[in-house]
Amino acid sequence: MKINLIVTAFLVSIFLAACNLPAFHAPAPSPGLPTVSPPATIEPLPVANEFLSDVTVVSYDPFDNLLNWNIHNDSGTLVNGEFQLRGTPRWQSSFWPKQQFTEGQGLAIRFMAQKANAQSEFVFVTGDWRTDSFRQFGVYNAVDPKGDLFQGMQNLGGYDLTSSLTLLSNTWYELLLAVGHSGHFLAVIWDPNHEDQRAVYDLVGGANWAGRSWVFLPKANQGETIVVDDFYRLSFGDIK
Repeated sequence: MKINLIVTAFLVSIFLAACNLPAFHAPAPSPGLPTVSPPATIEPLPVANEFLSDVTVVSYDPFDNLLNWNIHNDSGTLVNGEFQLRGTPRWQSSFWPKQQFTEGQGLAIRFMAQKANAQSEFVFVTGDWRTDSFRQFGVYNAVDPKGDLFQGMQNLGGYDLTSSLTLLSNTWYELLLAVGHSGHFLAVIWDPNHEDQRAVYDLVGGANWAGRSWVFLPKANQGETIVVDDFYRLSFGDIK
């Protein structure tokens, strides 16, 4: 699904409900942080190469520790090399890497949602919540994956993505998120056992989405828990 934001804002903002999110102030980018490169459980490049040009794995984090991460409200824990984020009311559970993302950078991560009820999400965010500077792009983890999109104080998301994927509870999936050039963004979820089963979100946000630094911010609402492992930081030439 390729979305032009100007058209999307006109069509969907009139009927989509707002989402309660934690107040967020984008932190300053951190310098180089510790990373490791052991054998990985997943290999994101085959799928990433279909959607991105000149892909390189910059670093890999197996979640053996949380040195590279911040956690909001102590809402998550490491369990056997996997990070579990437990949802709390009003979307006050979140965590994020200490390094931000800019144009030509992205990530891949393995995840599962215990309920897959659209009460968790994986997003890029920038700016301050409830101000005109705020932007958010990503996906809601639902049985039918949904687009997650905020511009300023407008909630423009909530619609079903173009998808051949049914997101099952307590099942591992993989996610690709990428910040392209000139306000172009990409999200892909796929089943690692059936890579042709995918949900794709391709957004052309325009000039007021370009030239920013972005925080990768997984979040969960009360009643949902998400589990993640195998985090890859990527660089690439462009979104195809």
